[in-house]
Amino acid sequence: MAAARREHLGKSDKSKQYQHPRGIRTMKLFKLANTFRNDESGAVTVDWVVLTAAIVGLGIAVYGVVSGGIADLSQDIDTQLTDQAISTSF
Repeated sequence: MAAARREHLGKSDKSKQYQHPRGIRTMKLFKLANTFRNDESGAVTVDWVVLTAAIVGLGIAVYGVVSGGIADLSQDIDTQLTDQAISTSF
């Protein structure tokens, strides 16, 4: 009985000696942070998002520059077509 008690005390002493109440969660947090930092599987997605945003921004900038000229040209075409007379005789 004394040997069983010593064995039981030995196990509980070892577990208390190496186990901190917040130590397990802290170790898991550091492991999770290191895994996240070393994982590059989302890097390609981030690259595509940045590239797509740049292309959309470039498209908006081009539209801003070209839209004034397009409005002016469409007004010129409208004026030309309105002033055209249709001749019914040959």
